Amino acid sequence: MDTRFERAFVEYVKEQAALKYKNHTEFARKAFPDASDSIRIWRKIRNEEMLAESRRVSLTEAYAMSAALGMEFPNIIWQVDQLLKTKQAG
Repeated sequence: MDTRFERAFVEYVKEQAALKYKNHTEFARKAFPDASDSIRIWRKIRNEEMLAESRRVSLTEAYAMSAALGMEFPNIIWQVDQLLKTKQAG
């Protein structure tokens, strides 16, 4: 299964989270406030080094991440789509 869009989405969220929050822990707690293991969830999602162990992102989680960033979900999807199109063209 092609996961390029999903991985690009995670990269975009990581970049935006780094701009808005002091660290990944703070972002994880904001994005997944009801999860007792929010830090582990975010670590597994963003873990590119061990792609076999990285976790897929559900639509609900993606929406929660956009809310934690204070961004509209459709806007993030559009931004990621544009980034991928730019990479393909270049």
